[in-house]
Amino acid sequence: MLLSACAQTAPPACDPAAVAQATDLRVIVQFREPVAGDAPQTLRQLQTLSQGCVWAVSSVSPRVHAYRFSGLADAALLRQRLLAWPLVQDVVPDARSGPHAAP
Repeated sequence: MLLSACAQTAPPACDPAAVAQATDLRVIVQFREPVAGDAPQTLRQLQTLSQGCVWAVSSVSPRVHAYRFSGLADAALLRQRLLAWPLVQDVVPDARSGPHAAP
């Protein structure tokens, strides 16, 4: 019996040490329906689409989640890649990830 034909291919695991020097992009992803933002299948799909490493940062609501992507420097390209997933409605930079102005 051949079980290998049923095996799903997953993107390579991201090693945080390997991408530590890479540029990080933090974005807010709005989904068209509620999703578990930190579920392995969600992270796998985001990683496959982004072609970089992804970590869930926080959940804003059942449809809105913040993520950190490493290995990517172009926010417009990241947005374009993630919007290819029909479940993704919008992708915007996480305003809280930039430098903060002094009060």
